[in-house]
Amino acid sequence: MYSVNRDAILLVLFCAAIFYASHQATLLVNLPYQQQDKFVHLLVYAVLATLTWRYFSHWHNPLHIQITAVLIFVALYAASDEYHQSFIVGRTASILDWLADILGASLAVLYWSWKTRQRNQTC
Repeated sequence: MYSVNRDAILLVLFCAAIFYASHQATLLVNLPYQQQDKFVHLLVYAVLATLTWRYFSHWHNPLHIQITAVLIFVALYAASDEYHQSFIVGRTASILDWLADILGASLAVLYWSWKTRQRNQTC
């Protein structure tokens, strides 16, 4: 049970960190290239998908259910994050940012589902 609580806390804290970063009028880091933020979105949401995967894996659902649940959770959180940014002076909501979020989450889910299938085949 400890690991379920740990994974839930990590997931909530990471969601809170994303919310905090999105609530800032300017980016927390200076990005020298235009559209470089898409790579940051991809990485951040790959981590979010990984933390979500870890949390949902405690419920022992079939793999296709877990994949769907993680992608829906991350897609909805990413959409709410973009919507939240539309109210922050100096920030804008962007469908391209949301797509980068989804791509990062999808890559993480592909990796973790592959690892899960590999582990299940060796058992």
